[in-house]
Amino acid sequence: MEYVLHRKSNCKKIKIRVVKGVVQVSAPFYVSKREIDDFVKEQDAWIQNQLTKYTVSKENDKIPLLGNEYRLHYIDQRKCYVED
Repeated sequence: MEYVLHRKSNCKKIKIRVVKGVVQVSAPFYVSKREIDDFVKEQDAWIQNQLTKYTVSKENDKIPLLGNEYRLHYIDQRKCYVED
């Protein structure tokens, strides 16, 4: 699972957030990368649930472009294409 890691001195435990379809992990400096990876794997079901909520809510997005309105079709959380 891909995620963005933020190391923080004022952080006391590992925290996971899903913001705009991106998994963000905050962790103290003293926690090893392996421990962080293990924690993320343990929380995989919750993360997938959060990513699904984000994707479903964006599925019918329309954007205006050159005077026309186009529907976005999502390939995954970060990639989409425009109809027509």
